[in-house]
Amino acid sequence: MPSDQRLISNNLLILFIFLIFSGLGCGSSQGPSSSIMEPPPVDPVNINALNIPDGPQNFLLSVGGGYHPKGSQVVLEKNLKIVHELASDYQRDPEFSYYLFGAGRKETDVDVQVLTPSSSEEEELLSALFKSPTASMCTYRHNELGDILNGSANKKNIQDIIHHVATKSIDPMNDKFRFYFSGHGSPKNPEDKNETFEENIMALWMNDNSMDVQEFTRSLDELPSDMQTQVVMVQCYSGGFAQINYEGGIKKNSLSSHNRCGFFSQLSFLPAAGCTPDVTQREEYSTYFFSAYRGEDEKGNPVNADYNRDGKITSNEAHAYTVIYENSIDIPVTTSSELLRDQDFDFSDLAKNISLQELWNEMSPSEKAITQGLTKKLGISINNSWTSDALLQEKNKVHIEKHAPSEENYNTILEQFLPLREELQSYFQSKHEFFKSAPSAISFGPSLAYAPQESVKIAMIDLRNHPSFEKFKNLKQELDTAADEEDMWLKLERKWLRLIFLVNTKLSERKLEESTNITLKEKYLNLKTCEETSFF
Repeated sequence: MPSDQRLISNNLLILFIFLIFSGLGCGSSQGPSSSIMEPPPVDPVNINALNIPDGPQNFLLSVGGGYHPKGSQVVLEKNLKIVHELASDYQRDPEFSYYLFGAGRKETDVDVQVLTPSSSEEEELLSALFKSPTASMCTYRHNELGDILNGSANKKNIQDIIHHVATKSIDPMNDKFRFYFSGHGSPKNPEDKNETFEENIMALWMNDNSMDVQEFTRSLDELPSDMQTQVVMVQCYSGGFAQINYEGGIKKNSLSSHNRCGFFSQLSFLPAAGCTPDVTQREEYSTYFFSAYRGEDEKGNPVNADYNRDGKITSNEAHAYTVIYENSIDIPVTTSSELLRDQDFDFSDLAKNISLQELWNEMSPSEKAITQGLTKKLGISINNSWTSDALLQEKNKVHIEKHAPSEENYNTILEQFLPLREELQSYFQSKHEFFKSAPSAISFGPSLAYAPQESVKIAMIDLRNHPSFEKFKNLKQELDTAADEEDMWLKLERKWLRLIFLVNTKLSERKLEESTNITLKEKYLNLKTCEETSFF
């Protein structure tokens, strides 16, 4: 197991169960049965209709949505709207901007999942009796992206647009290509306990069109090697796409000569935050990254991420702002940080002896901002006592004394809750039809949101009068409280890890300086230069 994986104590089963019962889950991780309703067909891009005007060519391709309506949460649509607004604010020529989402442009195609808030305590408890509580409260509609869309979010459309950009670029040294993906991702073989996370995928519309890091890299390889390319990806396991650093997207290959870099919401072996049909729960990478460019957060509060005070925002600054302020499970990374991590430098001696204070003068303005921001949130000072090893010890202390007990408490309550839930599920499935079959074709299965309101009222009365109602209600409240506590400590643990990863990156830089590998040094500098430019 790589050293960065050993740093992280993470129970994915606990995390998955927590997401489901906290209301932040994404519905089914697999598409529903085709016997219920097939997702609409893909909407191909009309390449011939993409006009390329004269002048500097700064291309943008934004891709969003899920593999199926049940996996195409409204937050993914919101992210594409924000990118489009910022592209306009930064006066990007719309002729150079392309957008792909879900099913595409046909208004009868359903491709967005939206959470309907519970109207009462009984309704919320009733939703907990469904196989997927969150999905049971969701409605579905066509996307609201309108005329900005060029087609559906499928592999061929992505490949065709990148190929189109490659053939139309007339000045590669000055032309730019930007790629943004707001969707879902997974390892190539999630059931394989020996999964290496080196073939991670973007889950695209209709699912069989998923695109792995090697396929994506081959598409990027069509672009002129001098054309600066910057990618931002916020899906689960997105860090695996830092392998665009290598020829063909394969780690064992030579370093790629292409001028490209990227920013990723999460490490290659972990799920990311932000997968929610509740647009009010947007605590994820994109929210903060694009707030840095907008100059204000989503509540209208001013944001200043110009850490080097040069009057403009660059992606490394937007990334730094996100690392500081995003309150989630994410550990964001970049192509440059992952390149160093891939070298697996032995800096154990430095980890014991080199402190934050000593590294301070080696840090860029963005790195200093991260250090100041995270140490403040963690309640520590920038001094000579905080080495990488000391930070790791404190992170482990948080895990042992706070996070692990909260996990254990959650599991204890869950063990009491699940049998009672199963008992009530059987009872309600036998008495109420909408618990066992789809009340509407568009509901994609049993649903509370699409069930007849009179039937829902009868079911709520039935639940309230059930002998186990009070016990079920109390256990659900205890479970929610325990989930919130576990989530709080997990997020704190991840903040420690963000700081540790920054420190270890700086220690790896010292080892890089000692290296005789000129090609590696040049690649690292090129990545840093690319990362210090604007996405817009």
